[in-house]
Amino acid sequence: MAGRRKQHVFLIHGIGKHDAGWELAWKNAFLEHLASYSPFRSMEAKEREAAVDLVPLSYDSIFEGFRTSWSDLAGAIAAVRGAGELPLLDVLEHLEHLDSSDPQSDFEKLFWENLLDVALWFGSKIARSVAIKEVVRQLTNELGACIAPDGSNADAFHVIAHSLGTSVIHDSLVALALSAPTRDAYGPSIFRFQTLTTIANVSSVMQSPFDLDSNLGPDAFKVYRSVVRPSHLLRDASVCRELLNVRHELDPVTWPSMFEPLGWREPNYLSITESRFVALQQVHDVEHYLAAPNVHVRLFRRIFGAEVGTQDEVTEAIKRWKNRTSDLIGGVAGAIGGVGGVAAGEGGGDPLSAFRIDRARPWALGELISYLRSVATKIRIRRA
Repeated sequence: MAGRRKQHVFLIHGIGKHDAGWELAWKNAFLEHLASYSPFRSMEAKEREAAVDLVPLSYDSIFEGFRTSWSDLAGAIAAVRGAGELPLLDVLEHLEHLDSSDPQSDFEKLFWENLLDVALWFGSKIARSVAIKEVVRQLTNELGACIAPDGSNADAFHVIAHSLGTSVIHDSLVALALSAPTRDAYGPSIFRFQTLTTIANVSSVMQSPFDLDSNLGPDAFKVYRSVVRPSHLLRDASVCRELLNVRHELDPVTWPSMFEPLGWREPNYLSITESRFVALQQVHDVEHYLAAPNVHVRLFRRIFGAEVGTQDEVTEAIKRWKNRTSDLIGGVAGAIGGVGGVAAGEGGGDPLSAFRIDRARPWALGELISYLRSVATKIRIRRA
């Protein structure tokens, strides 16, 4: 089975600042669940760790650079106005008009600490381009060091991306495969990832409004039409053989524009939806997603081979998961209205009011930021 050879899994995070070592929680969750299944359950911990190389990819240093270079909000507005980046300017000017005595001014703190990444990625061509270059740099460094000279392990590379990272990795894989500096070494006819797993996929709503590379075609960075598709759709032009998309019924981050490709099919494309949860606040966390056997068993089998886990082991894992979780009792409204200790909101109003959205139209940056602000009162949208 493929697990006898080391597999290389790149991890790319979501919203917010991630300090050194952010990936350890992902690694611990991954290895903890892997230990429940054959042939890994009979191994020592060191043997399991040796079977997979979990490699972090990070882009938040780019956004942090913008944050620290602006001395204050006025400095940020001046810099963005000078660069002519109007989508981001609109959001910053909205912040400027917030009344600090208004309880809603908590938004300013939330924005600077959490949502600035979204604003920069979606509203700044400069920031988006630099972030892509940084992720491509990390990928080429790691791939160059890990791919065997004879290419014998070239089919042992995978990616797991979360939240905003699903959009970042989409554009970065397009650039890796098609842009002039890297396509001769990592074009789809030369190299492709075995699996790409997207968790809480926001690549559709975060699709680039900019022309990121004038040397590529107009559809190069368009979600569903780019080279980031499973191989059965593009044959030798795809950057991944298989694509797994995972979402939770109660994760509102995915709701503005769910990842719903037409014509993509198994076995190369797998859509996984989870409905059970430990606590509503956690439903956007990677560790919460990975805890579900419905998710991790399929992920492990795509990475290590179909032999991972006996039927009895999987049945037992599902039983344990059901014993410690709740389901969508009362539907989404019921869950948001109180299950897991989350209040319905002041005045007994509609608990879904913040989540009623029109998915049939494009979202402006300001609308997207306001929406994320509202869901942040219900769930944790980044690692604290």
